[in-house]
Amino acid sequence: MRARTPDARFILMTNPTTARAVRPEVDALGPICFLEKPLDLAVLERVLRPELEPGQIAPPGRAGFSAAIHETDPISILQLKCLGRACTEIEFLNARGELGRVTLHNGDIIRAEAPGASGIAALAKMVAWKDGAAREIPPANAGTTNELGMGWEMALMEATRLADEGAHGA
Repeated sequence: MRARTPDARFILMTNPTTARAVRPEVDALGPICFLEKPLDLAVLERVLRPELEPGQIAPPGRAGFSAAIHETDPISILQLKCLGRACTEIEFLNARGELGRVTLHNGDIIRAEAPGASGIAALAKMVAWKDGAAREIPPANAGTTNELGMGWEMALMEATRLADEGAHGA
């Protein structure tokens, strides 16, 4: 595929056993993400929609730049939005089809939700995700209370510490 179409974008969808076997080889080719069967069609749509919709210079009703950022991670995306003092929500979809959401208000991370977790624990889950996709969505009117109880820098440091401890079995 790379020989015929070097700029091709693709998603690998397979069963968990095959995914583990081919992942190191396929990782080098730069897939958008890995999806494992059985696959929920709603998850597939969330991954494909940003890839299929044409980019816009400025989304309707919004000012500023619009961008697709590749080969990054959730923590870098969050830092960028926090430094920009954003009021937004970001959905992170990992390669297993798990969906997490982070709410920012004036650049602070005020809420985080991931499968089976909320708050710092949810943020730690998303920080540990290595493959997937992210998209900014219109914020739900869920208030402005900082449920994490700390500034964004401390929240990201704590989430990174928890993710690292989880990866090393601590």
